[in-house]
Amino acid sequence: MTMPPPPGFDPHQGVPPMQYGMPPQGPAPLWTGGQAPRPKGLAIASMVLGIVAVALCAYWFLAIPAAIVALVLGIVALTRISHGTAGGKGFALTGVITGAVALVLSIIAVVVWFTPEFQDAFWEGYCQEAPADDSLCANR
Repeated sequence: MTMPPPPGFDPHQGVPPMQYGMPPQGPAPLWTGGQAPRPKGLAIASMVLGIVAVALCAYWFLAIPAAIVALVLGIVALTRISHGTAGGKGFALTGVITGAVALVLSIIAVVVWFTPEFQDAFWEGYCQEAPADDSLCANR
């Protein structure tokens, strides 16, 4: 049992154009790439914390924890990237590198801060500008 051709169909001219509605295959797909984009939140967080830690390396008490977290998040992100479950390798590498640089600079800042020569120079300058009743300068 075959169905008759639609009215106006000429087998010598091919398929007639559609007059309305969607094409027979349906709408075009929204994503035509290979695979879906992979999450890269850890890598971005690592990069942001690393950059912040470098900017704050003079404030070592803030920079050291931020640098350590940046290193840990960057290493975890690189591990996930190597397993193929995450993306953002450039972000993760930036986070690891800036976290390491910030950690080194912050440790240098701690060493410099606690040297007696720096302490003496700091307190001498502070006490010259401090009011006369400052208890910190009176104890020195």
